[in-house]
Formats: sequence, structure tokens, C-alpha cells
Amino acid sequence: MQDSKKKIRLVAADHEFAFRQGLARLLADCDDMVVIAEASDGLEAVEAVSREQPDVAIVAISLPEVNGFEVTRLIRSASQKGYCISVNAGVTYQA
Repeated sequence: MQDSKKKIRLVAADHEFAFRQGLARLLADCDDMVVIAEASDGLEAVEAVSREQPDVAIVAISLPEVNGFEVTRLIRSASQKGYCISVNAGVTYQA
């Protein structure tokens, strides 16, 4: 039997491979969401969103090449479709 429920399509953009893979694995258990593309830098993120036209882009703020703020601005200026969620690990190291 075919599931007629439309899945929320996501692009995951983060320079950390472990984060992108972890997110994809976590969402693999969700019936209504799927990661359709991954990007390791800002340029790849803009290209992936342009190519795939996802419902949601999860964008790290600290992306190489083009930072997450600029990626979000570029995505929003190119299309009003979809949403961008910016993430930051907020990790602080103390000696």
C-alpha cells in the first residue's frame, strides 16, 4: 500500500559530516520527513537548495565559503518557498 502523506523535504548544511549524518539518521525514523541533500559549505548549500527546492533548509551559521547568515539571505532572496532554520552548536571550550 502506497503512503499518500507528503514528506517534508530537507536540505542539511553543516561543515561537520557527523552532524549531517546524525540528522539524516534521526529523521530516517520519521514518517513525514526526509533529508534529500547535504552540503558541507555555504556554496554547496545554496546550490543544493536551488537544485532540490526543499521545504526546509537546516543551515549552520558557521559554514565555510559563505556563512549561514548569507546562505539564508541568498536562499530567501531567490525564492519565497520553504523555510530556513539556522543552527549553531554554541560550544564553548574552557582550559
